[in-house]
Amino acid sequence: MTSTPLWFKLSMATLTAVGLLVAVAMMPLVANERADKAARGSLVDLAERYAAAAADARAAGDLTLAGRAYAAALELRPGDEALRTALAEVHIDQILTDHAVLDDTTVQPLQLELSARMLAGQRDARTLTAYAKVLLYRGFAEPARERLREAVALDGELLSAHVFLADALLRAEEWTGAESSAERALSIAPDDGLAHYAMGRAKAGLQAWDAAAVHFGKAGEVLDAFGVWRALAEVESEREKWAEAELAYRKALQKRPEAADLYAGYGRALAFTGKLAPAARYFQMAWERTADAEAYASLGDVALKARDFDRAAQVFADMVRLRGGDPEMMCRLGYAEEGRGQKDRARAAFARCARSATAISGKEKLVAAARAKLEALGPPEGAEAPEKR
Repeated sequence: MTSTPLWFKLSMATLTAVGLLVAVAMMPLVANERADKAARGSLVDLAERYAAAAADARAAGDLTLAGRAYAAALELRPGDEALRTALAEVHIDQILTDHAVLDDTTVQPLQLELSARMLAGQRDARTLTAYAKVLLYRGFAEPARERLREAVALDGELLSAHVFLADALLRAEEWTGAESSAERALSIAPDDGLAHYAMGRAKAGLQAWDAAAVHFGKAGEVLDAFGVWRALAEVESEREKWAEAELAYRKALQKRPEAADLYAGYGRALAFTGKLAPAARYFQMAWERTADAEAYASLGDVALKARDFDRAAQVFADMVRLRGGDPEMMCRLGYAEEGRGQKDRARAAFARCARSATAISGKEKLVAAARAKLEALGPPEGAEAPEKR
């Protein structure tokens, strides 16, 4: 029997040792690969759970949760186009139903997302309308109008397209076109608050105050929003429906008590409904916070009406200085001084009023009133009355 050569035995032993070393070295790599595979599978499972939760939330109408869940799933699977499309659909839902928070941090990413969607060929009415709403927020009204006209041509029953088109036309003061768009929106959804608000703005632009008040009132019932109550208050003031204006101003200020630009209007409505003390308070606040001289003059008028002659005299003396001897303010100062029993000061004020107003066209009634007051007050004590001719 032939014996195995020594060199062959040594070679085989060496190969066996090397194989063992390689096997030992490969063990961590195999383990890591298995761990990575398991981790990837876990992430895929997690992404699928997020996507399922997002779909359920969207079906339930919780668009905020749906958007967050789809975004979380997309972070785990950034190349998944189905997830990207689903997230864009949720964003469109949010924009069209006014659930999206459009601000400086969100508007540009949304515009890029919707632009990419349209460049990919998805120029459906909903996408176009959402994109136009983003453009409107950014102040690009003309391209927004173009996209909205394209949207209503594709889907004449899409309510939001007509409402946003009305808004875009209102920004251009195209009152008749806005009225038509709002009318179409109301034919689709007769109780829609935003459609009534758009129609109210269109009617106000056309100075159809009664119709504007009706539509703003209906919008207020649905939306209960600051802007709606403010618009209604202004329209009711135009109609001189002061009780209605007071109520609308109050509702607006309940929403935003800090809206100082409404204080004067609210004060005026209060004054016309006989609520002089709160009217004076709001005129004073308007003067202090917005430097509204008209509001300050109205404070003097309220003080006169309330027979607070000292306060009225102070206000009108300030107004005479502010307006460089305005004859209107001079005459009002005369009434206040007369009320205080300061007849000499009253005469001086009425005399200055008459002199200043004489040189101003259209002030004939003011001149006549000032001269009548001078005659009624009579001459200063110790002076002889002028002979009548």
